[in-house]
Amino acid sequence: MRCELLLLTAILVLGLCIAIEYHPYSQAISQGDSRTPKATVAEFKKNLGRLKVGEEPAYTFSVANTSDTAMRITAVHKSCSCQSADVCEGALVAVGEKLPITFALSSRRSGKQSGTLVLSTDSREESLKNIVLTLEAELPRIVWATPRTLRFDDSSRSPQQFTIESNLAGLLDSFDHVVTSRGLVEVKIIKRQESCLTFEATCMDNSPANEAFDFIEIAFNDPRHRYHLVSVHSSKATASASDESPRQ
Repeated sequence: MRCELLLLTAILVLGLCIAIEYHPYSQAISQGDSRTPKATVAEFKKNLGRLKVGEEPAYTFSVANTSDTAMRITAVHKSCSCQSADVCEGALVAVGEKLPITFALSSRRSGKQSGTLVLSTDSREESLKNIVLTLEAELPRIVWATPRTLRFDDSSRSPQQFTIESNLAGLLDSFDHVVTSRGLVEVKIIKRQESCLTFEATCMDNSPANEAFDFIEIAFNDPRHRYHLVSVHSSKATASASDESPRQ
């Protein structure tokens, strides 16, 4: 009787082990759910180093779908509106396919630049819900002004000159017009040379404010570089009580 009881117990334990082994929940834990979209990114960060004039600050990243179901990009966010990326919300990455994503920084700036592109996906894996791609580059000067900022104050309201130079061949020849954003100054071109453009700015500030700001836009008829901005700062001394005329 005792032997039969031991044999029955052994059979029950064996059956329970087999049931647990083949239960779908147990298999999902031990093997993982292959139906969950998974992505593989070869590079999350790329530094292009110092670029030459004419080189684009752009790089193509690659996101691969390594699952057995399609993966969808649910949202796309750039760190600056001046950047561009050839991927949009709703993009679908088929099974086993790679999604090339070209991310570009603004070519209108110079010096060290950095930007991030965040891709949200429908992956259940926490590390892949938001894929962050970073691009860095050092851009050469294309257009620059000397001086970079015009300053007018009570001791210096006379017209000021500034020059525009460029490393981009033919750009200065395409100069089209000059405008200001607020009319704080009146600007005219006084000399055109192959190496630079010379402008003269006259302060027209009649506002009562102690400080005023404006931007001069130098426009070019060249798709490589459309405009360049020169900042203007005007300041006035605040009248003190001793400066006021005595009342009669």
